[in-house]
Amino acid sequence: MSQKAKLLAVIESDIAADLEAFGQVLPLLDELHDRLLAHDGLAIEALNRRLDPWLAAIAERDARRGKILGAFGLSMDAASMARLLAAYPASQREALTRQWQRLGEIAHDCRQRNERNGRLLAMHNEILSQLLTGAGQEVTVYGQQGY
Repeated sequence: MSQKAKLLAVIESDIAADLEAFGQVLPLLDELHDRLLAHDGLAIEALNRRLDPWLAAIAERDARRGKILGAFGLSMDAASMARLLAAYPASQREALTRQWQRLGEIAHDCRQRNERNGRLLAMHNEILSQLLTGAGQEVTVYGQQGY
């Protein structure tokens, strides 16, 4: 098997693995949102521990994809990935292109859910900050008291 064929096989395998990983991450992000709404710190921590390996593996495959694109003299962007997919035989190219498009869609969904969770965390932080500082009041409940 040529070096080119080996690299193309890695891309194909990584796309399939990423589809699986994002499929696992998506419901975990939804569950994390529910736990954030419920202020369930223990469950949030447990979910983050479950998410970490999936996200690390996705990042590793993304970095590998970038190196493979570089090996073909391509940059890491959508146009370059389309050029790389065009290097596959027609029978593989169509299915792989559909998988790549699906991967982009599910990654976008995960990004949106992650941003939603981030906004919720920021709101929680602001509420806690207001409670602790008294939001402009002279005397705060948890601030320094003038005894």
